[in-house]
Amino acid sequence: MKIYAATKRGSLKSKSEDRIVIGDIILNEESRVAGDISPSIIGIADGVGGTPGGDLAAQFVCEGAASLTGDDLLSKTAQLNGRLLKFAQRRPDKINMAATFSAIVFGSPNRIIHIGNTRIYAVYNSSLIQLTSDHTTFNRLLRMGLFDAAEKCNKCEITNCFGGGTASLFAPDIGAVIDTETLIFTSDGIHDHLSNAELENFILSDLTMEQKADSIMSAALNNGSHDDMSIVIAENIEISDLFTI
Repeated sequence: MKIYAATKRGSLKSKSEDRIVIGDIILNEESRVAGDISPSIIGIADGVGGTPGGDLAAQFVCEGAASLTGDDLLSKTAQLNGRLLKFAQRRPDKINMAATFSAIVFGSPNRIIHIGNTRIYAVYNSSLIQLTSDHTTFNRLLRMGLFDAAEKCNKCEITNCFGGGTASLFAPDIGAVIDTETLIFTSDGIHDHLSNAELENFILSDLTMEQKADSIMSAALNNGSHDDMSIVIAENIEISDLFTI
């Protein structure tokens, strides 16, 4: 497959809390990578705001996730979460450090691991579809039909994550990957400021992957994003490499 990844520090931040993992490569801030590779994992982590140490948590999760395989994924990521909690306990000022994480682990079979509000999309039948569901108070209230409460809540409040000072917050979604030739991974600094229709227009355009990523990040910035922004676009994925649902 061909991969292009870009991650950028938010305009009002002193350091980025986003990380991208592609195989054993971890990207931070202005780093970018492009090439024809077959990584074991592609994922995005985002340090949870409001708790010191989000950047450390995102880095820790990506470093641990780099060696994940598709089998027994729940157990392996739970162990990774346990190690993060112990890591945080040695830093009393950052004991509640936390990170969201959305990734595809390639193997036999391939699997999605998702927790928080980072996202994975796929192009399917010439449309962009979201493969992950945000673990937020806002989304939970919407699913319960409590629309007024959803409108009044903190829409960025995370309900599930790595870390956070307690193992009870670790409740990831793990699933299969649909047939697709294109996957897109984003952090909330992008998708909170672009509609799915806007994102789809960029992804389905004739632009190069680099141009698509740059255009998407510029559009999010123009729409008021001051958060860290990360995006990965993977194209030319062999259908036979994906586990079909």
